[in-house]
Amino acid sequence: MIQGALRSVPVSLTVQAAVYAAADVVGGKLTLTNAVRSRSFGIGGVIESVVLRDLAAQTGDYDLVIFNADPSATTFTENGPIDVADADLGKVVGVVKLVASTHRTAFADSCVYSVGGLNLSLAGAGSNLYAVLVARGTPTFAATTDVSLELFIRQD
Repeated sequence: MIQGALRSVPVSLTVQAAVYAAADVVGGKLTLTNAVRSRSFGIGGVIESVVLRDLAAQTGDYDLVIFNADPSATTFTENGPIDVADADLGKVVGVVKLVASTHRTAFADSCVYSVGGLNLSLAGAGSNLYAVLVARGTPTFAATTDVSLELFIRQD
């Protein structure tokens, strides 16, 4: 278990006030700047938890695909289908499943998805991480600022 500092990495997404299909990208390619601390002996850490905040109170599932380097061979089109290029598959360090039935807490007009205990290794990552949020249902957002993410990363 990594004993380093726990860092909050907030991520703002810009979504469309529109209907999404299952397997559509939500918010485009996300850059998590300086998410992992660089050390003289290497770079590493673990993602411990992920929180998704949804002002539109959608009820579907999501996948958060995490990359340890820029997936530059792939085009991530906001509100378009996900298709990770073969050249970028080796950059995937994990997928966090945000499942409505087990990770979602609903409020009057919003909701929060929270997944903890991930222990997702970032060994070999650069200081920046990259991610893409994928709808597994058919959400409809009301405003471009309806969705935000926060990752909690234990740094070496």
